Amino acid sequence: MRVKGARERTFGVGDSFYEPPDSVHIVSANASQSRVAKFIAFFICDRDTPLSVALPGESAGDRR
Repeated sequence: MRVKGARERTFGVGDSFYEPPDSVHIVSANASQSRVAKFIAFFICDRDTPLSVALPGESAGDRR
């Protein structure tokens, strides 16, 4: 996992992380070739604001 401005990190069982408001999530991948990755996301946000938006120069259809 990596957010803009931070180093890439690999998390193990029981690890947690925090993404600050307005951060850009750059890397999201399963580091294991043999085990399924599972996680729980907890969002505290303004209900009238979208959870994700396209980066400048990117259309919504480009997001994965």
